[in-house]
Amino acid sequence: MRSLIDHKKLLLYSMLISILYFAQGCAVFESPLLSQGYEFGDALTHRLNFKETLVKSDIDEIIPRARAFARINTLVKKNISALNILLKSYAKEKNLISTLNKLESDDESANTINLALVLALFPIQRNHILGDLSRAKKPVHNDIYPALLAANINAKRLIQRVSLDKTEDILTPLINSLSINLYKFSEQAKNKMWFKPSHSDTWQAAFALHYVPTSGALSGSIVHLQANMSYDIKVEVTDRGELYERLYSAKTRPNSPPIDPQKIIYLKDIYEGGALDLSAFDINGSKNGWAKIIGDDVVIDAGNDAEASLFLGNAEYVMLENITTKGGKRFGIHSVKAHHIWIDGCNVSEFGRKANDYQGGKGYEIADSTKPINYDAGIFLRQTGVVVIENCEVHSPNHSANHWGNGHPNGSSAMLVSAKHPKAEYSGQYIVRHNRFFGTKEVRFNDVIESRTNIRHHGGFLRDSAIHDNYLAFANDDVIELDGGQSNVLIYNNTITQGYCGISLAPNMIGPSYVFNNDITDLGDERGSGWAAFKMGGLFSAPSGKTFIFQNYVDVNANGIAAGGIRGDLTFWAETRNNIFRLSSFRDQKRGYGIRDTQSYYRNRYKGDLILNLVTRKHEVITRLNNENVSPYAASDNESALLTANSLQRLKVKDNNRINNFSYPTELSSSLRDKVSENTTDILNDEKAKNVVKLLNKDYIAIGVLESPY
Repeated sequence: MRSLIDHKKLLLYSMLISILYFAQGCAVFESPLLSQGYEFGDALTHRLNFKETLVKSDIDEIIPRARAFARINTLVKKNISALNILLKSYAKEKNLISTLNKLESDDESANTINLALVLALFPIQRNHILGDLSRAKKPVHNDIYPALLAANINAKRLIQRVSLDKTEDILTPLINSLSINLYKFSEQAKNKMWFKPSHSDTWQAAFALHYVPTSGALSGSIVHLQANMSYDIKVEVTDRGELYERLYSAKTRPNSPPIDPQKIIYLKDIYEGGALDLSAFDINGSKNGWAKIIGDDVVIDAGNDAEASLFLGNAEYVMLENITTKGGKRFGIHSVKAHHIWIDGCNVSEFGRKANDYQGGKGYEIADSTKPINYDAGIFLRQTGVVVIENCEVHSPNHSANHWGNGHPNGSSAMLVSAKHPKAEYSGQYIVRHNRFFGTKEVRFNDVIESRTNIRHHGGFLRDSAIHDNYLAFANDDVIELDGGQSNVLIYNNTITQGYCGISLAPNMIGPSYVFNNDITDLGDERGSGWAAFKMGGLFSAPSGKTFIFQNYVDVNANGIAAGGIRGDLTFWAETRNNIFRLSSFRDQKRGYGIRDTQSYYRNRYKGDLILNLVTRKHEVITRLNNENVSPYAASDNESALLTANSLQRLKVKDNNRINNFSYPTELSSSLRDKVSENTTDILNDEKAKNVVKLLNKDYIAIGVLESPY
């Protein structure tokens, strides 16, 4: 197992940030706290280098008493003698497994405490440690559960390293992208990746795979692909001095499913009024022949008589086309444990409960209700996977969510997602594209797209999903809530507006997730208050996924990237490149920052972002990272003037700031290619795909959607 810290580098880092404080420029440095930027175990070990013995006051300075860490604080102080012995040994061994083996004794209770301390103080390495222990010929502990109990870690929420038993690599194609997971490599492995259409001889560079601590996989996505096309993928991995070359082939999914002509059903032939329970008709298709229900001019109007206006049950291989629903006591369209569902061109409105009583600003269905109205939705797909939702409108809920002034917002959402299907192969794999999900200034969603079981690795979209080319608006909380697993979940080309936060990525528990080419503008809840375009947090309390944030255009009266915190944990893991942050306020020392990273995890990287606060006229960033990790875009006077006037649409970037595959569309349709010359920087709209295509020349890169796809 790798050494978890370079103590000399950490010492140098601490000395540097102790003397650096910039009031302006590329970063704002605050007086350092040793707990920030590193896991608690590393920070405590570093402090022990300067002291003979750690005492309880050291623990309080490094481990906050926030809700997420209060029990860790108590555990460590209760066992401070064992802690000092453990960390002194770790400082010499530079390896946690070696340290545990070194301290192993016949006293099982002492072994349990040592393991509990390690698991509590090194949350990102938790799965590494358990994986190494489980495959050791002589495990340090035959039973890890007492240690998990002592460390207050829920065993059911742990993700064991799948690489222990995994031998086959996994490629998962969507329609315009595919994900890759490679196993049996170490965290120190370096990799390069290329891809090409199978009929082509020209390889194109892809963005390198990311090592995921939680699963032990090299993982990532290839984007900007064509539908229903075969691709070849080549990966080179250098690990432990060996070079591995692997070739794969995969075909993206088609733009529409194969329909069984014998299973095309017109709604007018089966609908008799009220709610429609499709599960009663036993309408299912198969992999090679889906069933399709066509709505046309029929309106399903359930009123308040049933939980859902249209109930799919556990349907499989079913497509809904041009169906309009109104009503549903809780939901417009609802499924439970379904898979392979395609919802196209549907209109969903007037769903959810109505408030007949208000307490503390929150709506209740009746005065005797024990909970406020919450988790109603236009589309609720519960434990449902492999889904396409496209060309739909979801709007006009029956109840407006409260704002944060009255506590955490409660109310309905346009779409509520619970993507963990009982069969793992059907989990996740959502494509949500070309939709309009919107409320109004007066009647707002809680979240426009909301996730269930947020602080679980299987929460929300979970894995291998794409949310793109949508118009999403009017929430009192998040416009998109991506919380949960986020393993190769893509959010791109969306127009996002009018929410307290734009996209919530707190927590990212697996990763990587990719957020790119979105327009996030005019944030604000019903009070006009907003927090951040990208809400982060929870790295140590709900470990441990990374988010890549590329080429977004953000124009807000709030922050660009900022922590929302998970039970008090404000730490996050992010890499940004080539974003534009145009910020129109600066208040309370909390709002108006392009990047507000108070915890400054040492692996974070912020590169090539153009940040301009219109009030201070500065590149406003809070971080303790050094200049090696923070390299902003140096705007010219002309670019600053254009950004001030809100007319800057592209950044002139150096070659080393361009992002393989993400900065370059891989192919254009022949009709588009014929329209453009080699040096054009025009933005063309591909009507068939309803996708704004970015065309780049050698100097410029397009940022964001630039114009609504509608």
